[in-house]
Amino acid sequence: MNKRNPVPYLAVAALAAILTAPAFAQPPGGPGGPGGPGGPGGAFGERIVERLTRLLELTDAQHTTLEQLADRLADTTRPLHEQMRTNQQQIETLLEGANPDATAVGRLVVANHGLHQQVKAARERFDTDFSAVLTAEQRASYDTAKKLLHQRGPRGGFRGRGHAR
Repeated sequence: MNKRNPVPYLAVAALAAILTAPAFAQPPGGPGGPGGPGGPGGAFGERIVERLTRLLELTDAQHTTLEQLADRLADTTRPLHEQMRTNQQQIETLLEGANPDATAVGRLVVANHGLHQQVKAARERFDTDFSAVLTAEQRASYDTAKKLLHQRGPRGGFRGRGHAR
């Protein structure tokens, strides 16, 4: 029987969750917001930190760093995602009108693209900073998980030809 090492697959799930968690962040004051359960990352962010801690067998110092990095990522991306949602609602409102203003729609689309680039940069900073505190063995597991995640895509399906980013 061919037994596969489950660590890369579990790491993929944890990595996918931590990198997409800011997309589901609630506004300040809500659950997980400042003053909410679990602070900026909320209970969801805490679970992801705990999963990565177990899967990569992080030391206490690495765990603390991961918590700080995850909080920074959530704090950085939360307002960006909120603005993207607001922009998207405005786009939909404009498009539902009798005579949509193409210039106004275009400005909002361009604004969302810029916000998306800022989210991407924040995620890359998280990845770089987190990778820097890992041992070579941990980094290899983390890199394997990222590769598997990239192959599967953010929603878990595998990307076929023509679906590359």
